[in-house]
Formats: sequence, C-alpha cells, structure tokens
Amino acid sequence: MDIDVTLRHDELITLLGEAAPLRIHLTEGDEDRRYVELETPSAVTFVAGLGVRMVTRGRLRHELAGVGLPFDIRRVQVLFAPEVVSGHHGLRLDFRLRVESADLENVPGVVEGVVVSRVNQALEPEHVHMYWELAQTLSTSVPLPARFEPLDRFLTSARSAQMTVTNESLILRLSLGLSLTRSRARPSDEPAVAVPGADVPRSPSESRPRSS
Repeated sequence: MDIDVTLRHDELITLLGEAAPLRIHLTEGDEDRRYVELETPSAVTFVAGLGVRMVTRGRLRHELAGVGLPFDIRRVQVLFAPEVVSGHHGLRLDFRLRVESADLENVPGVVEGVVVSRVNQALEPEHVHMYWELAQTLSTSVPLPARFEPLDRFLTSARSAQMTVTNESLILRLSLGLSLTRSRARPSDEPAVAVPGADVPRSPSESRPRSS
C-alpha cells in the first residue's frame, strides 16, 4: 500500500510562522555556549530536487579560539533538505538544515566561512536529533478481537520511503507492508476426532461375558 504525504507552500509558511523565532542549541549539556537563533523567514522558496530555501536573520553564539562570542546575523540563507536514509532502526527521515551563506555583522569574510562551516557540522541530524524513525513509527502490531478466530494480529511495516521536492511542494511517499497472523489452537481447545477402529467404551452389561 502506498501513501503520499504532501506539504505545500501555504502549509509550510504556517508551520514556519509557528516555529519562529527559534533557537537551536548546537551543544548538548551546555546549551548557552553555542546556539543559533532564527527569526521568521522573509522569503521561502521550493528548490526542485534539493529542498526548501529560506532567507531570514537572527543571532549566533559560537567559539573562536576558545572564546564564546555573540554575533548578529544580518542575513542568512538556509536550505532545509529532508532526506530518507537507512538509520540504526531501519528507514529514517532526516531533517537536514544547512547554512548556505551568512552575513555576520562586523565579522571578516574569512571568519564567516569558519563559523558557518562549524555551524553546519553541529547541525547534522545525528547531532541535534532532527530525524523521524519511519520504520519504528510505521511498524505496528494490533491485536484483533477473539471473535475473529483464528486471526490474531494485524501488522504493518515500512517497506520503502521516498522524498521528492518539486517547485511547489514536498512529497513523502511511503510504501507499507500489510499482513495478518493466525493464532495456534491449544491442545485443550482442539475438538475430539473419532478414529475408525479405535476402542469404544462399552456399558457394564456389554462388558460381561455371555453364557454358552
């Protein structure tokens, strides 16, 4: 069974409006050392075959030479590129964010390049846990009522997944496997079956020997 999930431009704008402003912590356990803050995007466009390109502004705190420094981001261009990969538990959808370019206030271009590179490394889905375990979510085992004998469970599993980006939308196509399991009858539940030629208990009168 195939299922298509489509996210269009107006729906995406609504989601981004609910999400921003957003602070993404780039380290775990010491959240105030490194982070990037993004405001509501001023421009959002679909890029066929790549993802969603967003232009916004914000703030950044990162370390240079071991010193934590704050930066104002006058303009930043970010590419959101969802991708289906094979994870530790099967199929997984990664929500990948990558800074394509940034204009940091009062920061030389060479330093900008270093900071952007480090931010992109920190934004890897594995590092910030930005992914959806498709195989785990879509693998279900639903018990069926006892009256549907001998059916036991209804099973679903993720067979494949594909992410497509067009000029108008994001499309996630899922292929699900469907199956049923049957319960095994217990010995006590099995009906008795008469076997031809087997001994049949007789009444006491039938068991007494006849007189000659």
